Amino acid sequence: MSKHRGRKRSNYISERDRIMHNLNELFVPGTKKNNAERYQIRSYKSLENYKNIAGRFIDYCEKENIKTVSAMENMIPEYLLLKKEEGCSNATYKTYRTGLSRAFKIDAAEIQRNVDILSRGKINFTLRREDLKRSRNYYFKNRINDTEKGTMAYEIRIVCESTGLRRAELESVCPQHFFYDDTDDKYKIFLTASKEAREKTGYKRVDCKGGRDRTVEILNDKEAIDIIKKWCRDKPYDEPILKNKHISRSQDIHSYRAVYANRLYTKYARPVSEIDERKRIPAQRKSKSRDGTVSPIIRLKGDLNGVVLDREVCRTVSRNLGHNREEIFGASYFRKDQIPKEMITL
Repeated sequence: MSKHRGRKRSNYISERDRIMHNLNELFVPGTKKNNAERYQIRSYKSLENYKNIAGRFIDYCEKENIKTVSAMENMIPEYLLLKKEEGCSNATYKTYRTGLSRAFKIDAAEIQRNVDILSRGKINFTLRREDLKRSRNYYFKNRINDTEKGTMAYEIRIVCESTGLRRAELESVCPQHFFYDDTDDKYKIFLTASKEAREKTGYKRVDCKGGRDRTVEILNDKEAIDIIKKWCRDKPYDEPILKNKHISRSQDIHSYRAVYANRLYTKYARPVSEIDERKRIPAQRKSKSRDGTVSPIIRLKGDLNGVVLDREVCRTVSRNLGHNREEIFGASYFRKDQIPKEMITL
């Protein structure tokens, strides 16, 4: 039997590959949040973000001549502290911490304890709106004119302010997803993202964040509804309504979602002075309450101290936006100047 003359195959796996393999093992695309185990990664975007974070950290370690996984683990607190000193926001810091905890299979709380020991103090994670760092400057400097009637940018703004759709959702939604609900006399959109929903309805996939299905209420805006009908006209039932049309990157879709969120809140909210705080309601998450109930109002803190929101309506708004947590509206979408004062102050 002749000897193999080809190049001997190496079974060597680099430390970088081991770390990336840890993240791949946690990836469970299409799994619903309630069915996923702790630390599992459910979306492609999250996996990509965590891999990029791990890659940057490995590059940093290699520059410091640190090449083993165990040695890299010891460098995580120092690296996170360095990021904080460089001025990264609390949200970015937490994303880095989460990505590294998953990549190295270490509990995030343990990492934070080591960071606190190294910094000889605890990091203040209080949310202040003036500290939020987002890509707003780009939009303000290069913002497209979305106020001129008849233009595509104008129509996109009107529709997004009445539906709260994200950019990817607007680009992938089809005529088949729009319907009129006779039970409550409203136009709605059923966004089918999961495999189960698509198999049940036969509808095309909508590119929703986290692969979560949801039903969106379209606000009663005649202009927006007319634009949607125009887009759907002469379109195949299963073809995206904006196929072959361009949504400019200079359009701040998130600001349109904020307008939608505040309009929806104003539509359903009661003046907070009329809400009886003694009538507690079931908690959305049991971990937030000992007896399974919470106050019917949410009191905002920080620079919005004194603002009080209707908890039930916050849940409705967050669901329509595609979020699970009730506090998302107050933290990211609430605009004090867009809601009547009597609805948000006691």
